[in-house]
Amino acid sequence: MPAASSSLLRAVWQLACRRPAPRLLVALYLSLRWRCRVWPSARIDWPGRLRIGPKARLYGCRIIARGRVELGAGAEVHDYAFLDTQDTAGEIVIGAGSAIGPFTIILGSGGVFIGKGCSIAGQSMIVASTHVVSDVSRPIRQQGYEAGPIRIEDDVWLGAQCTVLVGSVIGEGSVVGANSLVRGQVPPRVICAGTPVTVIRARDADPHPTAS
Repeated sequence: MPAASSSLLRAVWQLACRRPAPRLLVALYLSLRWRCRVWPSARIDWPGRLRIGPKARLYGCRIIARGRVELGAGAEVHDYAFLDTQDTAGEIVIGAGSAIGPFTIILGSGGVFIGKGCSIAGQSMIVASTHVVSDVSRPIRQQGYEAGPIRIEDDVWLGAQCTVLVGSVIGEGSVVGANSLVRGQVPPRVICAGTPVTVIRARDADPHPTAS
């Protein structure tokens, strides 16, 4: 990187580190640093902890990067999506070419790993933690929480308003119908739906079989 460009980037970064950080300067710094496109309407806390692939796009989203947040090349995070690692040990990793739809919430204290080429439709929730509720003598909010990873493998389509709970794994190439609840394992390359989800059929199966 030329010396002049490097100096400009450092100057922008120093301004962007102010609290609260000016959105325009954060967007400018991240766009230059990672050769991506960050809209000035995006609200990003701890922008220095982001790793963003080239040609990724961050629209008017909200990202709180207490821990690791990584977006692959060409990934998209759309307006009003909310990503929060929740603590310094949390992780949110979104693979190359994946898209996070509007109003989707991802809470990554236990780690959320989304593969390449995934479509996460709007108003979905992906939550890598759950409240502890075993002690009935204490308020639930005082019992803490348990965290665990969520893994969504490559080429998954998650329909609108889905919920994915802690510990879930969605296999490569699967489709989850709108308004579904995912808890546990979804096999690869199936179509599933429901609360909780059940497998309807394999993607390559004939949806209208004829009687023999």
